[in-house]
Amino acid sequence: MAGQRGAGEEGAGPTQTDKIDAVWLAKLAERSMVSPSLVPTEPMRQVRDLARARFDLVEDRARVKQRIEKLLEDALIKISSVLTDIHGVSGRAMIEALIAGQRSPTMLADLAKGRARVRRAALQEALEGRFTDHHARLADAARPAR
Repeated sequence: MAGQRGAGEEGAGPTQTDKIDAVWLAKLAERSMVSPSLVPTEPMRQVRDLARARFDLVEDRARVKQRIEKLLEDALIKISSVLTDIHGVSGRAMIEALIAGQRSPTMLADLAKGRARVRRAALQEALEGRFTDHHARLADAARPAR
């Protein structure tokens, strides 16, 4: 196997036809001007497969987070304006409670942990929306498997 680098550049050889290309490549190979292609070893292919799978999972996770944030915004729940990370401990607890049926902004704001507890009043205001059972079903379907 040989790579194409240097073999198919503009002006590097005659115009295109399969026969002429074959002759051109044969001449390049004859003069050792064609570099061999890397055929990865089995362990290298496995590492590449794992890297691709990890990349895909990270993309999927980001997509799910964005979908849940968009769903909350659709329901007029604006906790992203108060919490730095709506998928942190406090945000997840509130989302779980919303899915479970809790709709009281006061009760939901009381689920804040750590530094977010200081902003309970702002959280209560941000949690006053129109989150319905329909939104809960969509959020439950969108969140990662438990």
